[in-house]
Amino acid sequence: MNMDDAVKQEFTKIVGELGMNATTAVNLFARSVIRERGLPFPVTLRTSNERDRAGCKARQFRRGVAAMESGDMLAVEQAKQALGMERAGDE
Repeated sequence: MNMDDAVKQEFTKIVGELGMNATTAVNLFARSVIRERGLPFPVTLRTSNERDRAGCKARQFRRGVAAMESGDMLAVEQAKQALGMERAGDE
C-alpha cells in the first residue's frame, strides 16, 4: 500500500499518540470497513459550511426533543423550526 510521505508521517504520529502503530490502525480501519460493509464514516461532497448547518439543525432538534420530553409544549414549535417544517412566525 502506498501513501504520501507527509501523510504517513502525520498519520503515524497521531495513531502513536493513541497508543498504536500504523499497521494496527490500518487493520482497525480495514476491520471497520468489513464490519460496516462500507466506509465507517460518511463520504460526501457537502462543504464544511453545509455540514456545520446540518450539525446546528441536529443540535437544535435534540434540544427541542429534550424540552418536549420535559413537558415543554413550546418545544414542539422549536423542533418544527429546526427541521424546517415551518418558519418562525408562520402559523
